[in-house]
Amino acid sequence: MHTTADYGQGSRIGGAPGPAVPHAIVILLAAVSIALAAAIGAMVPQYGVLILAGMLAAGFTVLCALRPDIGVLFIGATIPVEQAAMFEGNVTATRVIGVIVAAGWIANKILRRERLDRPFTRPLVILCLGFLAYSAVSTMWAPYYSGTVTRIATLAQLVVLAVIVADLGSRWQRLDRIAKSLLVGALLAAALILVQYASGGVRRAGENIAAGDMNSAARLLVMVMPIAFYLLMSQQRSVWRLIGVAYLGAATIAVVATFSRSSLVLLPLVLVAQYAIAMRHRVRLRWLAVPLIVLVFGIRFVPMDRIEERVATIAPYLGATLTGDPTGEVQSSRGYHLRIGLAIFRDHPILGAGYHSYGDHFLRYQFEVAGADRLYRSRRSSHGSHWGLLADLGLVGISLWIALLVVVPIALIRGYRRLSRESANTERLLVLAILVSVALNIPYGATAEIHKFKLFWFFIGMAIAASELSRQKLRAPTGHLAEAPV
Repeated sequence: MHTTADYGQGSRIGGAPGPAVPHAIVILLAAVSIALAAAIGAMVPQYGVLILAGMLAAGFTVLCALRPDIGVLFIGATIPVEQAAMFEGNVTATRVIGVIVAAGWIANKILRRERLDRPFTRPLVILCLGFLAYSAVSTMWAPYYSGTVTRIATLAQLVVLAVIVADLGSRWQRLDRIAKSLLVGALLAAALILVQYASGGVRRAGENIAAGDMNSAARLLVMVMPIAFYLLMSQQRSVWRLIGVAYLGAATIAVVATFSRSSLVLLPLVLVAQYAIAMRHRVRLRWLAVPLIVLVFGIRFVPMDRIEERVATIAPYLGATLTGDPTGEVQSSRGYHLRIGLAIFRDHPILGAGYHSYGDHFLRYQFEVAGADRLYRSRRSSHGSHWGLLADLGLVGISLWIALLVVVPIALIRGYRRLSRESANTERLLVLAILVSVALNIPYGATAEIHKFKLFWFFIGMAIAASELSRQKLRAPTGHLAEAPV
């Protein structure tokens, strides 16, 4: 029979005696708990929603800090939704979650006494860091602009995001979950775009929206498309196959509804390539017929006449971009921005004009380079990473950028071949999906500044993780993803 003294001395599970807990501390904790409960009870009638939201936010913060691998899943899910929702401003959910995950990632390494520099010693990570380092150094000779430091800080955050994803995706199961979270977020983004289309018509940048760019949303949906095929071909559970089917149908119609020229060109190429991959692997071919049926019925709800008109402008738009002729029936400002970038590069061929300085130089070079259809009064985007970085970073920086776009896919190809020899079908399909998604950044880099996009660096992190995993000797069946039926 226990006595009061027994409780005063404390006890542990299993009967081992624990350290004594002073009665004063117990009384103090009880008093604080009662006071806190009374305070919350008094505020709930007036601030109930805010208190509940604060408690949920606090719990979510603790979860992401203690389990940064779970926080990465939330990052993957929020990136597509924010892009489709056209969030504007410096503080976004992805950025807040990223800060919490980064802090938790570092704290966990310190508590577990792991080497903090180990993730940064991988060859692909070193290449990313080299690109970041040169971009930061180049600001020393860039024109003064208050946003330059901010842009470098943002680029640093994106590179760190890639490193964290690469480090936390150190197991096939984790990398599989990261891919799934990204697809779930992209499915929500596709549904949001379809709701926008149904409620207010086709929406594009500068047309019935306050901020944002539907071209970016279309690019994101196309780049995530290979992940849907991966789920459809590899997963044993029907729920994930259904999610893959739903995404293929919803995302395809959503991309068409955005009228994005580059995505309208790349979308059919991606679909044909993915169906060819499925035919080669002979995996769930009957399931792959479902998205085609969905498209046949779903495409009836989009204005095909406007789609045909938009597609008909692709070739003239491309011609206007290459020639820079502003007098044609179809005009393209991208061609003029390309010529400005080449002019800046000719004047700063080796080191470049400095990271994020294209817009400053544009305001002056427009008076020297003929072909503009109007006078630009504000800083401009380069409308493409390739020639924008060529102007900003010169031959040194563009070499690092090209190396990043080439070396990462090569590493994935080698990993795919290595897994093919080991007959790891599911892991091989995941590596192949990441490879196609990363490779899509090469053509998209000619139409957008993809080096400033979270999704680009998120995929780079997944690619680094997949490459490293493929180097390791495959584990026993318990360490694998579930094999897909062939």
